[in-house]
Amino acid sequence: MSVNARAQEVLETYASAAVNPEFTAAVTGAWGCGKTHFVKRFLQQRDERGLTNIYISLYGLSDTAAIDQSIFAALHPLLGGKAASFAAKLVKGLLKTTIQVDLDQDGKSDGSVSSTVPDVQLADWLKPKKGTLIVFDDLERTRIDVDDVLGYINSLVEHSEVRCVVLVNENEDAMREDQREKYRVRKEKTIGLTVKVLPDFDEAYATFGQALFPNSAVEFEQEWKQTTRAAFEQSGKNNLRLLRQALLYFSWAYDKFPADAKRSNEVTRSYLSVHLPTAFEFLSGTLKQEQLDPFLDTSGVARYLASEKEEKDPVRELADRYTIFDEKFRSKSAVVFFTFLLRDGAIVEDKLVELLNTHPALITASTPPWRRLWFWRDLQESEIQSLATVVRAQITNGEFSNVYQLLLAVSTLISLATRGMISGISASHSLGLGKDAVRALALKGDIREYERVRDLRIDTSSGYDGLGYSSDLPEFVELARYANDLRATQYDSFLERKSVALLQSLSTDAQSFAETISNLNGIFSHRPLFSRFTVEDFLERLRLQKTVAGYWDVSTGIEHRFIASNTEVYKDLLPELSFFEELDAAITREEQAGEYGPVARRGLLDLKERGLAHAIDQLRSCKERVEHATAAKT
Repeated sequence: MSVNARAQEVLETYASAAVNPEFTAAVTGAWGCGKTHFVKRFLQQRDERGLTNIYISLYGLSDTAAIDQSIFAALHPLLGGKAASFAAKLVKGLLKTTIQVDLDQDGKSDGSVSSTVPDVQLADWLKPKKGTLIVFDDLERTRIDVDDVLGYINSLVEHSEVRCVVLVNENEDAMREDQREKYRVRKEKTIGLTVKVLPDFDEAYATFGQALFPNSAVEFEQEWKQTTRAAFEQSGKNNLRLLRQALLYFSWAYDKFPADAKRSNEVTRSYLSVHLPTAFEFLSGTLKQEQLDPFLDTSGVARYLASEKEEKDPVRELADRYTIFDEKFRSKSAVVFFTFLLRDGAIVEDKLVELLNTHPALITASTPPWRRLWFWRDLQESEIQSLATVVRAQITNGEFSNVYQLLLAVSTLISLATRGMISGISASHSLGLGKDAVRALALKGDIREYERVRDLRIDTSSGYDGLGYSSDLPEFVELARYANDLRATQYDSFLERKSVALLQSLSTDAQSFAETISNLNGIFSHRPLFSRFTVEDFLERLRLQKTVAGYWDVSTGIEHRFIASNTEVYKDLLPELSFFEELDAAITREEQAGEYGPVARRGLLDLKERGLAHAIDQLRSCKERVEHATAAKT
């Protein structure tokens, strides 16, 4: 039986009573509870029985004349819908002689009305059949004074043989403060029956499923309903509109599920267990974008910080309300994916796949051994041992070309050895194998594709490909530190090679040189570059410019290098200060000695007065701030 079956019976009794009740009925309930859907379904059932119904939304209407026109449009759809100006004249009784009618609203007359049409008043045209039901929705959102609206409706009920139903949210925060008392007083005189609508999850879920998942109706109804109901109830919001929006976003994501994930209802249920709570809280405004990290990522620092606090973090309390959460899908990947999905409505497919791949149901015989071993809790003892042997051999034989994948494989071995889950290899032995493999990668230059990132350090706080490292184990901490030390050495060699090539390019392409040094997302954006040059080498290359424009490009590049919204990055560039000061002094000396031709002289003076002056000024200011902060600490 529907939760609103009794409400429907009461409303039916009111609408079909043989004697006109001569009062208005109200349908109440909070926003999103399904009032409008409930009443529209009721009207549809009456339509099927040949009864006359009119539905009007008061939202945005500013005067009762607009209600007149809405009722007229409902009674006379051809005229009301296509000739609003004609309708208004009819409604207001302004028909005189012959009137040209423009049904298409294209500015051309489509015919005329005979001059025999008399002057009319609203009452002459608004005489629907006895028993007509008129529904007025969104009373709390109308711009018309509530006294005027309810007075208007009361007049219809008493004088026009119609029945009227008002849909209204009576919560204090729903109606304007100046209207609340007016509504309370007028309600006593006008509204004789109040029906409260409750959120009907079952009906709403079936309706949404048919609309959003026409090709997955069976799974939607049978496999996913229990999870959705649990999330809806645990949210405590009772908002069907919010449920529909959350399921709409789910439909967008589900459409991008890989085929193997779509075949697994277990994976979909796990995803829903995280998607729905996150969507409910984010879309309702309870959860802010910056709070998605502690809400979703329970694998790393967020949970530790929450446990250290004496009083519970409100975000963690909010997350703990949802007991349906599947911990497998709470990760950094989830934070990134849901940020883009709920903030922008965008599906980042690689993050979605990364997220889904953390579910053991997607593990098959063709899954790489290191990934299968990570799910050791779902494996039998013999499988764990055999996979550990394979992964160990792969590490020893140098089969890992990705440092993150390698770290995850070694991390899993260390974790299993520490727990006594495998034989023949200890945690310290696994650490040794890992160091040898990382060193081999470093020698081949394969630790990182440097151009793609700014960060020097390998991030070991989260994991790889959606799977987490055992970052709390001392052997893994040592391995990560070793990998980062090797990377730092390799990275410095990489930067040296890049800086040499960049200086050589100055001779032939000053514009490209300028763009590289000023690229805020480039590898030199907050790494010292000019301190790797000598003033003599730089000037030698610079003097090869054949036009003043070449010098100007370099000057612009240096100036833009030190135009940033966050001047904290200048601390990393402080080693460049001595180079710029020496370059400034060298240009002054050589200019005074008359060593330049006209082009070089003009170009170098522009460089000195613009790019160099700006860079030196910014770096000196930064140096003073650093020294002041250091002195304050001591």
